[in-house]
Amino acid sequence: MVEDSSLIGLAKKLALSQSLGCCQHLFGLEEPSKECSNCDIQQPTPAKRKVPEQEAATSTTVTETSSISGSPVTSLNKIPTQDWSIDEVIQFIESTDPCLGSYADLFKKHEIDGKAFLLLNSDMMMKYMGLKLGPALKICNLVSRLKGRRYAL
Repeated sequence: MVEDSSLIGLAKKLALSQSLGCCQHLFGLEEPSKECSNCDIQQPTPAKRKVPEQEAATSTTVTETSSISGSPVTSLNKIPTQDWSIDEVIQFIESTDPCLGSYADLFKKHEIDGKAFLLLNSDMMMKYMGLKLGPALKICNLVSRLKGRRYAL
């Protein structure tokens, strides 16, 4: 009896859809699986995934306000680095990174002039001068930038 009532319901839907000029997809509960020319049902298109907009990346590091070439110590730019005195090396370091100025006494104690400054590496500064890794790396970066400038001239 249950089968008969479902067949009757299906027959009513077919009759109604034919009288409306449509098909059985109009009254179906599930999504149509194919296109239908009678009722303009088209095959469902996959929904496009909306890509969220991304914000532009911003740097969290503080940028240097002075570069080696635009340093306030313009007189040092005229003298080749290898000819700098101990005081000129200290002046350069302090003007480039004021935090490194606290190591001025070490540069005097170890007599780091321009030639010695260009030969420094982080191992030497940590082992013989007692610097920590961070300041040693910063000073090595200054040395490498100076070397690059020297070859660029």
